[in-house]
Amino acid sequence: MISSDTDRLEVCATVSERPPPPTRWPWGLLLALAGAMANPVVAAEPKAGEEKKPAEESAPVTLQEGDSDFSNWVGLTSGGASVDGNKAAFQQRVGLPANSVFGGVEDLHFEHSLTNKWLLKLDGHGLLDYHDYGLKFDLTREDRGFLRAGYTESRTFYNGSGGFLPGADLWLPLADSKLFVDRGQAWVEGGLTLPGWPELRVKYSHDFRDGLKDSTIWGRVNTAYGPRGIAASFYDLDEKRDTIEGELIHKIGKTDLGLKLTYQWSDRNNSLNLRDASGTPNSRVTQREGVGSDLFNAPRLEQHLVQQENRALGRLRLHPTGHRPDRQPHLRRPV
Repeated sequence: MISSDTDRLEVCATVSERPPPPTRWPWGLLLALAGAMANPVVAAEPKAGEEKKPAEESAPVTLQEGDSDFSNWVGLTSGGASVDGNKAAFQQRVGLPANSVFGGVEDLHFEHSLTNKWLLKLDGHGLLDYHDYGLKFDLTREDRGFLRAGYTESRTFYNGSGGFLPGADLWLPLADSKLFVDRGQAWVEGGLTLPGWPELRVKYSHDFRDGLKDSTIWGRVNTAYGPRGIAASFYDLDEKRDTIEGELIHKIGKTDLGLKLTYQWSDRNNSLNLRDASGTPNSRVTQREGVGSDLFNAPRLEQHLVQQENRALGRLRLHPTGHRPDRQPHLRRPV
């Protein structure tokens, strides 16, 4: 019995008896192009008595055909919503402001090459009345360093309608149930990337959260069925967090050494506001929460080892206290 491999060998032998195939077309095409570049074809001059025909003009390039050639752009947008009903519920479900027109710059990008190989980039967007903003500045040169900064802000909508008691036909929403919380971050970062020197990076960032948010801890009210917790309540949020990071990375041979320091401090001043009319009429309760913290990340030295011979990867973390959490490197089988 003949195996499939033998069958294939016999077929190849049969094919080899045929005349050899011509030269493959990619090599012929390359030779033709080289000959055309060495001896360009010159248009023949018109003979005496013949009129010279005008050359055909090529069609202009449209934006759709040449959009990849543009490095700067700006996009505008606008919209709106008309709501007939519970506006707070619409805003929470859809994420858009009710009965309002919003619009602005949806996408902006600008870049420009400066002197001495510095590259400037600017990206951003901003939608008014939608409270969606973003701006990023980037000035970079690969063999020198970089300077970057940015700001982002977004809004999340919440519903302060509270609960409803069907039997008593009782509903106690907030005076203005259209609640929202703004979240954002501002940051600036700089670094040095000089050839042959350790890479240095320093960054400062400021995060915040501010606004009103609904709570499911509803206040109690007296009803025909006894005290019921259906009165709407809300959180008043005021949170800030600041962070400073410093990182130093250096490569010695096949070893990467890294040192990173982080210091962070935060401040939270939040409060829970609800109405409790189960005892005293129209009584209101405010529960405040104030928390401040300071965190410092101790120096940490990281060593990354890469062995090309057996393609084994390992990572070792060294701490000043002598603690070494990862004792064995994680090995991967050779590919």
